[in-house]
Amino acid sequence: LTLDKKWLQAGSLHQEVQDLAMRLDACESAKELSVMHLHDLQGLMDSVRLMTPCLDELARFLMDIPNISCSDEPSLVPVLALRFTHHTINRDFAFGDDHENRQESIFKLFMNFFSGNLLPDELEEPIHVFKHVGPDGKVGLFSRNNRRLAALLMFQSIRRDVLVRIPCCIHTDDDPRPCPVDSRKSLARWFREGYDTRQDFPPCNGLGLSL
Repeated sequence: LTLDKKWLQAGSLHQEVQDLAMRLDACESAKELSVMHLHDLQGLMDSVRLMTPCLDELARFLMDIPNISCSDEPSLVPVLALRFTHHTINRDFAFGDDHENRQESIFKLFMNFFSGNLLPDELEEPIHVFKHVGPDGKVGLFSRNNRRLAALLMFQSIRRDVLVRIPCCIHTDDDPRPCPVDSRKSLARWFREGYDTRQDFPPCNGLGLSL
């Protein structure tokens, strides 16, 4: 009886060793597959960096957005990190009557950047942006100056080797203080009234990534 028990124990131990060996083989296969996928991903990233050398710098900034402090003191923010609040802009691509460049073409502003008459990082009037959790559950920086952002993104598109940065005043989306365009409105209300969502425009997803 004792010998039989030992044979049973030996058989059980042998089975456990075989099971462990199979799990190890599976882990090794999964590791090899992960290495292959990582290699492919690295190749894709290298290809993207070839055409967009500033990608790493942008990625580091995007990862830190939740930790950015809000302040009335302008700080330089990458244009590519900003989202639109409007679903669309003036169909004539012109500034409205409430703007200092009223009825001037957005393309004129772009040409001023292109010709060097204006430098994005030296804008006299900073862009007002709001930290807001979008429909994707991510904290984003939503610009309340959509037409200027459009012109700046045009400029960024032809400066792919550098990360264009602009001065921004960063606010929380519930800031009760007066907004810069109408002292009767709070910053929070100014943001809410300008932030388009699917409820306002069914095609709009609220992510602010495109017009």
